[in-house]
Order: sequence, then structure tokens, then C-alpha cells
Amino acid sequence: MPETPDSAPGPEVGAHQRRLLRSRFVALLEESPTIRSRSGRQLFLQEADTALGRPPLPRDHEVPHLQLVEVVTTCAARPGGLRLLVECLELLEPNTEQVAGLYRLVDEWQVTEIFAGHDIAWLREELHRLRGREALRHLVAATRSAEAPSYCADAWHVLAYLTGLNAVDGMPPWLRCLHTVTPLLPPETEPRLRELTTALAAQWKLSAQLAALRAQLPAPSPGPSMAYLVIQFEKYGGDDESYIVSHWRQWASRVWRPVRGEDQRVGRDELEAAVDRIVLRTERDWAEKDGPVTIEFVLPWELLNTPVEAWRKELASRSPTPLAMDYPVVVRSLERLQTREWHRLWRSRWRLLTDNPRQPHPIHFAEPDQTDLRLEAMLKRDAGIVAMVLHQPPTPSSLGESQALAALRAGLPILIWHRSQAADSGLRSAVAALLGGGASGPSELAQLPVRMARLRQRAWSEDAGRREQHVGHGIAVLWDDPDRQPGRIWPSDSAPREARDD
Repeated sequence: MPETPDSAPGPEVGAHQRRLLRSRFVALLEESPTIRSRSGRQLFLQEADTALGRPPLPRDHEVPHLQLVEVVTTCAARPGGLRLLVECLELLEPNTEQVAGLYRLVDEWQVTEIFAGHDIAWLREELHRLRGREALRHLVAATRSAEAPSYCADAWHVLAYLTGLNAVDGMPPWLRCLHTVTPLLPPETEPRLRELTTALAAQWKLSAQLAALRAQLPAPSPGPSMAYLVIQFEKYGGDDESYIVSHWRQWASRVWRPVRGEDQRVGRDELEAAVDRIVLRTERDWAEKDGPVTIEFVLPWELLNTPVEAWRKELASRSPTPLAMDYPVVVRSLERLQTREWHRLWRSRWRLLTDNPRQPHPIHFAEPDQTDLRLEAMLKRDAGIVAMVLHQPPTPSSLGESQALAALRAGLPILIWHRSQAADSGLRSAVAALLGGGASGPSELAQLPVRMARLRQRAWSEDAGRREQHVGHGIAVLWDDPDRQPGRIWPSDSAPREARDD
């Protein structure tokens, strides 16, 4: 780290925050199964003594809570003491939520030192909302630091972690992070963030380095140019043939922070008209923007095979056109979004695709004898598979539905099928062409929605007699990004609030 700033905070600065952190640290330690056990607690203290050196940590308290308070207070007074304490617990209790939470508190302790005297509550709130793994990897890479630990669930955790790392090329990673994050935040926060980084750079005698960073390394562009309109159908309840239609939209950004529109309750036969109203309003609101838009339909089981890409736009006109003429259209599974038990495997498979987009990814073609547990076991045995072609469309109580369920349970983020027929050599050839190689050759999966849109446009360019025979007319794609979950209710107070249209 650079030398202490001219206006170094005295012992009283941040004392209140540190007392709160110390209290939370003790409370989280007390939740640990290791600490709750007397023998486990003694082993933990022995490990901590070895890591920290002498004098030994206190052992003469009859009340465990008081003992932990003194242990934490003692370690907090030693440079790096709290982190060593957590590392000792991690040795005895690896991969627990308590350990992850303690690491985050250690990082927060460092934050109180770095940002003492500055109002950062607004920044904390904004950064807690940036949770996409792509955005977090981008932030860490831009700071020239190692990959952030797995306990960093959002951009604030990344920034807090970086406050404990040494400077690279004279620039502390946390200051470089503040510069890098600028285009990922709402535009109205840019002046405030620039003022904060300017003040911090002056305080830490880094004004020249920050000026050079701003001049030579401008803040990166927001990234992907694709905008998204997500439309979800959920059964209203009972035997009633009506659905709640919800929608979210977001212009191109690395960060998933969509604006939610107003919900509607409509009948089954009114869904297409409801979608048309949503699409037209979105186009009017985005009239001044320039770039592609993908439409994602989040569908329940009974509607998963609905040909939504063929639904028409501008129904009130004399010549409505199918959505597939103007947009990449994919479907998503409402059941998967709502079944959190499936999400860990889902994220793992998706990460295989996003971490290595140009690497070969085998595509599994389901056979008619692969159903239920047999198919699910085979998919879980081969963790490298990220996509599967169903043998039949996933209509209710069909082989295709059984295969789709097995794939979702196994975490596959991509499913392909033909809406009206079983998979044959023509569909296999079309899939191979879409992916730029054979079933296990060089994969172009990252471009699948866009390539699929082109295939459908070619189908619609055929005359009416030949259109029905074109494979692009009936091909469907389930494309599920776990980092882009509409309507997600985040589990912690620090998670993003759901935005809504005015």
C-alpha cells in the first residue's frame, strides 16, 4: 500500500464502525459448529496461536462469548490478525458460509481505514447491485490483481477485498477499481464518483498517478451491445386459463439491473396481443437508441413448446410480422428460475461456456431410450456438456418433457429441439451448422441466439409452400443465463432492489 496520507485518520476515526464490525465478527464466530464445541474452540485457538505467534490468545474465560470478544479484540490490534484468525477457522471448517462471511468482515475492516472521513454509503449501495460474474471478473482483471475469492458476491465485496492488496505499478488496486467501475454505474453517479476518487488520490498522494490513469487508461466501455426484453408468463392459479404477464427490459450493459414493467393478467388466447403491446411500447421508448435487442420468454412447462418466435408484431396493422423477423428469440424455464435447488449445477455449466467461449463444448443428442434417471445420471457424469438436443419437443407428458426435466436438473443451460417433429439427421446437420462445427467440434455456442435468428429469417424468406419444410421454421432454443434472472428476490439486505417503470 502507499504511504499514510497527510490527513491520516486518528484512532477515533471509524471507531464506531469498527466496534460494529467486531460485534458482527464475534456473532458470526459463535455460529460456527467448530467454535460451539469446547474441544473445537480449543483446537481453533491452538491453530491461531501458531499462526499469530506469542503471546498466546486468552483461554481463561469461563464464558465462551467473553473469550471470543477478547480473542477478536486482540487479533484486531495486530496487523493482519483478523485475516489469520479466519484462515485458521477455514482450515478446520472449509467452505462454510460462516468463513465466507468472516472474510467479508475482514475486508470491511480494511475499508474503514481506507475510506475514513468519506461518504461512501451511496457507493456501497450501488456496488452491491453489481452481481454478474462477468462484471466482477472484468473489475478484477482491470486492477491487474489475482482473481477475487469466491466469497465476493458483488462489486462491493470485490472493492473491499482489493483494499487489502498491495499497489501495482504505484497504483493501489482499490483506486484502479473505482476508476474501472465508472461505466457500470448509473450515469448520474459519474460526477460523484469522480469527486470521490480525486479526493482519495489527493489524500493518499496519488493525484499524479490518477491523472495518468485517466489520460492513458480511459474507463472501459460498458461492454456487450445486446439489449434484452424478458417476458414471463405465470399461471394465475387453479383451473383458471389466465396468466400473469410480467416483463423486464434493459439496454446494453455488462450489469443485469433491469427495469420492470407493469404486470398484466390475461387469458391464454390473449397472450400474443399482450406481448405485442409490450414490444411496441419498448420500441417506442428505445426509439433513440441504436443496437440489437433479444427477446427472452420465461415459460411454464405447459407453454414451453409454444412457438413464441412466430407470434406477430404490430397486430393492428394490415400486415403483422413474426417476432423472429426482427429479434433473436429464445425461451427460458420458469420452473428452473423458481427451483433454487437446481441453481448451483446450472451456474457451474454456464461458467464452462462463459469462461471458455471459444473452446469445444460437446453437444449431446438425446436418444429415444434416454429418459428420466438414466439420462440425468449420464449428464451429471459428463460435467463438460452444456447443451443438448431433445429427441422430441417438450410437450406435456412426452419423452421430450422428460428429457428436458433431466437436463434442467443436471444444470444444462442450453436445450435445442424441433417444435413439431423428432430429431433427425436434418436437425443434427442444422445444429452442427449453427455451432460452426460437428457435435463435438469447435463450438460457437456463445453466438447461438444470433445464429438461430438468421436461420429463422432464412426460413421466413421462403415462399409459403417451402417455409414449413425449412428446419429454421420450427427450431427452438432454450437459452438460460443464471446471471440474468428476472424478478429475482435477493436473499440479503445488501442485494439490489427491483426497479420498476414509472
